[in-house]
Amino acid sequence: AAVALAVLGAGAILAARAAGTSGDISRIAVLPPTGMSGAPDAGRADPSMEGRRVDPEAYQLYLKGRHAWNRRTKEGLEQAVVLFRRSIDRDPGYAEAHAGLAEAYVLLGYLGFRPGAVMFPKAKAAALRALELDGTIASAYAALGQELSWERDWRGAEDAYRKAVLLDPAYATALQWYGGMLSKLGRVDEALVLLRRASELDPLSLQINNNYGMVLCYSGDHAGALAHYRRIVELEPDSSWVRENPWLLSNMARVLSANGLHDEGLEMLATSLQIVPGHPRPLGDVADIYMKLGRPEEAEGAFARADTSNGHYAGYRATLFASRGEADSAFAWYDRVRDWGQPLLGDLSMDPRLDPIRDDPRFAALLRELGIGGNAAGAGPARRVTPPSPR
Repeated sequence: AAVALAVLGAGAILAARAAGTSGDISRIAVLPPTGMSGAPDAGRADPSMEGRRVDPEAYQLYLKGRHAWNRRTKEGLEQAVVLFRRSIDRDPGYAEAHAGLAEAYVLLGYLGFRPGAVMFPKAKAAALRALELDGTIASAYAALGQELSWERDWRGAEDAYRKAVLLDPAYATALQWYGGMLSKLGRVDEALVLLRRASELDPLSLQINNNYGMVLCYSGDHAGALAHYRRIVELEPDSSWVRENPWLLSNMARVLSANGLHDEGLEMLATSLQIVPGHPRPLGDVADIYMKLGRPEEAEGAFARADTSNGHYAGYRATLFASRGEADSAFAWYDRVRDWGQPLLGDLSMDPRLDPIRDDPRFAALLRELGIGGNAAGAGPARRVTPPSPR
């Protein structure tokens, strides 16, 4: 299926994609340039303007929940759940609070902090409740898209993301999550356009810029990705948002390592692990750098500190074996994965550490089983493209 992508004028996006094998264009979405989407109530206009009076205390609890949600730590997300629930208790008809609750559950499952099999159904229920109350909330559709991605219902997820974007073209998180899903399906060129647009809409969002930088790196543009991350940090070098975001730190470490800056990468990972001690993702990155430095015993010692109760542990353990070319051990650990979270699916699609096992027939079978092989809706085989030049 052919894909045509262009960035128009001051950042408007035209994305046209052929559907299935018919060759007909199924959707043309033009996203006009708009202002930043950095307000705490992103995903919908100010509720005071919507014709329904919101309980003031419920609104304040909602804003606090959004602030906690933005931290992206286990503690922050769990606090967000409590605050959104308190907001709902004050005003059960407050649809935005239900949508916020859905997005909090999504990230608890997405990051492996809580079992996905528990969190994502809760997210779906909260998102559907929000839409039952008000069908115009972009953030509820975005959360529903994430949940359907977890179910690996790629068509349903894409429909949900498109609805979110049509309802609020300025909701950068919807573009971020939509682009993230497309990158997992091998549609890297489209993903980069959406993620760059999200970055333009909300240039101070670490989460969005973090995702954009990683897809740049995975596409093969290591130098562009490093320049992008350097700009992020230079914007607010002393900000707690930078110092306390473990995923930006660990992803930047991957990019630094890809550019041969291993020592600086290890420093970033040490800071990340102070925030999320024992998390297998940054510890896997530490192990990867030690392997590149020819220090396999230290690599094993680093990953031995990983929290085996994390739902994504087995997947990151498999990655470590795959990077060494130990295919039998890698697939043995993949067989033990019970929670295929979105970060793991992204690694399967694009992470170069898995290149030593990509030609193994078992890898293609795994992709088919997970619905991200060539037979998935809109998906193609894992591939890398030349990305657009970073700004």
